[in-house]
Amino acid sequence: MIQTYTRLTVADNSGAKVIRLINIPGSGKRKFAHVGDVVVCNVREAAPNSPVRKGEVVRAVIIRQAQGRRRPDGTYIKFDDNAAVANIPYLASYTGLTDSPDKCPAAVDHKGEDIILLGGNMPVP
Repeated sequence: MIQTYTRLTVADNSGAKVIRLINIPGSGKRKFAHVGDVVVCNVREAAPNSPVRKGEVVRAVIIRQAQGRRRPDGTYIKFDDNAAVANIPYLASYTGLTDSPDKCPAAVDHKGEDIILLGGNMPVP
């Protein structure tokens, strides 16, 4: 359960280090975001000389949450921290894709259901 103003560590190579959740798009009355949700965040800490600046608004996908989450088989999974991937090509304008698969960013399909790894250059829709 990740709510507004929660600080998330960034688990990608975008240059942002810490982001803060400011909105859950399309949420209506939802107060919490969970793993796999696309959220709107602003950058609280950024690496020097990175394309992302402090205070910039970005979209991110939550990939880890400290609160336990029940799986369909009845087991629970939880992590040590809350983390997100802010380097999403079609949601962020600063992202530059590379030909190298090891520096390739993670992304979410257009329905927001799966986190995928992009290989090589891909046109931004």
